[in-house]
Amino acid sequence: MKEKIPWVAAGIGGFFVLILYFSGVTSDGHFRIPLLMMLLMSELGCIVTAFGAYIGIKEWQASRSMMLILLVTLCAILFIVLGYLGIHLWDYITMERQL
Repeated sequence: MKEKIPWVAAGIGGFFVLILYFSGVTSDGHFRIPLLMMLLMSELGCIVTAFGAYIGIKEWQASRSMMLILLVTLCAILFIVLGYLGIHLWDYITMERQL
């Protein structure tokens, strides 16, 4: 069961990145999905991909598989991208408060 966790984490993280990437600001200045939902997706994606990378490293220490290194790297990249997107979403929250 543990060997499937990095695969699931990478899948969930990739799905969240695609949703967040394509749910940008429309021409009238609104988001396609609610801002709070996008924040939740970015934070949950960060947690899931970090957990997937951690489990992948533990599994790699036991089996030394090249596929696990690729999965850990993918989870780490998705973690960074989701964190970056989540931090930049906070700019929209502070901008709405100032208006």
